[in-house]
Amino acid sequence: MKRVKWFIVPGLLIAIALFSFSLFQQQVQMLQSDPVPLQTQEEIEKTWNRPTPKKPIVSNTLVISITGLKQSDMSHAKQWLPEIKPEVVSGVFTHANTQDETYLLFQLLSGQKESLNSVHTVNGYRNTDHLLHLARYYKMGISVYSSLPGFPLDTPVNVLEEIEKTGIPSGINQVSFVHINVDRDQLSQEQIKEWILAYQAKTLEGKITSQVLLCFFPDTNTQGISWIRNTTSSSPFVYWNSLPRETGKEIQFSPEPDQPIEDVTATLAYSWGVPPPVGCLGKPVFNWFPLKETETMDRFMYHADQTIFSSVFYLNQYRLDDAIIAGYLLEANDTIHATDSANLVELERRYQMIIDDFNSFHLYQQKRVNVIPSLIFTLLALFSLLVWLYNWLARYRSYTFGVFFFAVYVLLEQYVFPARLSLPAFSSLTLPGILLSQLLFILPILTVLVLVFTLMAGYWFDISYEEICLDLNGIFISFTICLLLFTATWVNRFGFIHLFMMPPLGVQQNQFHHFSLWILMPALLAFSYGLSYGLTQILMALGSSRRKNS
Repeated sequence: MKRVKWFIVPGLLIAIALFSFSLFQQQVQMLQSDPVPLQTQEEIEKTWNRPTPKKPIVSNTLVISITGLKQSDMSHAKQWLPEIKPEVVSGVFTHANTQDETYLLFQLLSGQKESLNSVHTVNGYRNTDHLLHLARYYKMGISVYSSLPGFPLDTPVNVLEEIEKTGIPSGINQVSFVHINVDRDQLSQEQIKEWILAYQAKTLEGKITSQVLLCFFPDTNTQGISWIRNTTSSSPFVYWNSLPRETGKEIQFSPEPDQPIEDVTATLAYSWGVPPPVGCLGKPVFNWFPLKETETMDRFMYHADQTIFSSVFYLNQYRLDDAIIAGYLLEANDTIHATDSANLVELERRYQMIIDDFNSFHLYQQKRVNVIPSLIFTLLALFSLLVWLYNWLARYRSYTFGVFFFAVYVLLEQYVFPARLSLPAFSSLTLPGILLSQLLFILPILTVLVLVFTLMAGYWFDISYEEICLDLNGIFISFTICLLLFTATWVNRFGFIHLFMMPPLGVQQNQFHHFSLWILMPALLAFSYGLSYGLTQILMALGSSRRKNS
């Protein structure tokens, strides 16, 4: 019977590792899959019947997105920006916490929330509606510069060479999108500043109203993701335009301290006089443009109609009954158009009602999809916790060390090495890579713990090597149960990875972390046995040598 005890914990950890391995593989496949879109770009334009555009507020647009900067360079990069134009809005926008460069551009161009779309591949980005598709459809001039392979260009270009030839284009109904990776493109901040100044001089000379949006995506941004909560990352942005001022008045640009990235996307479409991309549920920032309230309301209703269509697009993805979708569509249209809104405040309130209704559908569908995973993880966590508490008095020493091990791991990852919590590029996401990253991080922590515990076992607890191994079993069981409690909490709060209902990337990253740790548990336990045995033999040899010398 005693020998059987030796195999209970290793066998249990091996079973958990195999189960975690299968779940991990499924998650990676879903994250890297390229599902057939419900509608291609051509079908979107045909099905949704894009409306006639309105007169643009700003005719010339330049969007510059910069990646590759370190987080510490952000404040230095912004020093010269307010000097370029006095009418400037600066703040931060929120987006997914990931190091995937293409996905950051996709979020900016499409305005899709990370928790709503199921596309995570370059082909998927191309087939999804976004601002460049809109500009082409409405016959606007387009210039795109990027050295990033695949997206947003099919063929990457040398950004420095292409722009140095003729400068950034300007003209009526012109859109220029410049993506710069400071390392890959070898561009300095001063060069970027010179390009912007030259662009502004060209538009002012031609008396063309222009707007510039400058977005900074840090190389690693871990401000929002943690083991406790899931919020998005934040990155600086700067916006300014050359709209003429009213006589005797100055344009009032209110600071935007925290702007969702989908709102930035919607604002650009709003300024062009076109609907937002299908799938964008962002709300335009009206105070960037000095318009009369009646004109703002008219444009906002035009925008709200497309938002309703985008909501229906997602409800179709969720595979709800046609009757439910039709009912939502009729109710949403009545909310906006049944009676005229008295003012912009009332119209915004009605718009928010539509968004709230859609969010309730989304939340209901997410709960329905995740009810089985939530139930399974909750029951497993409760059962394991009860068994753990029942054995606490008998194994309090090892359980205490296990909880301490877990707490140290979480605190180090959260506060000392937070970059580990930012999701890497999707294409580079592999099981061996994640396991190696976890191994290199947890091995030093585990090594120190096992050495300290073995020393204490010999000099304080006065127990044998066999009892040390049983305590190591208890340490790993305690660590695993703490991890299971965290995973169950995450699944209940944020959902599980499921096609068409992908949870936020921070949730996916934490689930990858948890499953990879479980996969490593048997190997780490065997490593702990060996390390403790080696130290025990060394201590015994030293003790024997001292006795002989004395």
